[in-house]
Amino acid sequence: MSPTVSVVLPTYNHAHFLPAAITSVIQQTFSDWELLVVDNSSTDSTSDVLEGFADPRIHVFKIQNCGIIARSRNLGIQNAKGVYVAFLDSDDRWYPQKLEVCLSRLRNNLDIVCHGESWVGGSQPVRNVMYGPARKASARSLILRGNCLSTSAVVVSRDKLLAVNGFSEQPQFVTAEDYELWIRLAQHN
Repeated sequence: MSPTVSVVLPTYNHAHFLPAAITSVIQQTFSDWELLVVDNSSTDSTSDVLEGFADPRIHVFKIQNCGIIARSRNLGIQNAKGVYVAFLDSDDRWYPQKLEVCLSRLRNNLDIVCHGESWVGGSQPVRNVMYGPARKASARSLILRGNCLSTSAVVVSRDKLLAVNGFSEQPQFVTAEDYELWIRLAQHN
């Protein structure tokens, strides 16, 4: 039986962050997920960290993405079995209700949900960042006003991602591959 949500987590030499990211998925109140960890041939202890998680919902893929993270994300999308895809960067963590809350919104005939984030790190104060509202995510608004979505805050229909061929792997979009994808998704309704 296929999971409802496929979580795509690309990583590269983030062994020190990875346990918290993976644990935040395992601790979700919504448990019908699979986690697709896409390791960009890490040279740190990433493999050891991944071996420490014995959850059968976790699947590991190796890749050499040549600095193009879109290749890692697309490998995850191509192997995803869920109706929805959520993205989690390896240095991020989710609140336990993230998937439950996002899925409750998606079941209202939506194809994509993006929520706010709390940025926490080092000596910096916590910074709460809100995305949206939905009218800011039209293709026109995205082009004229800039990106208003964050990859780790998005859950989207897998069919919609496949319909636009996922993230662009063209080198000119490195660091903006998510923004370019949101524009194409908006143009595709």
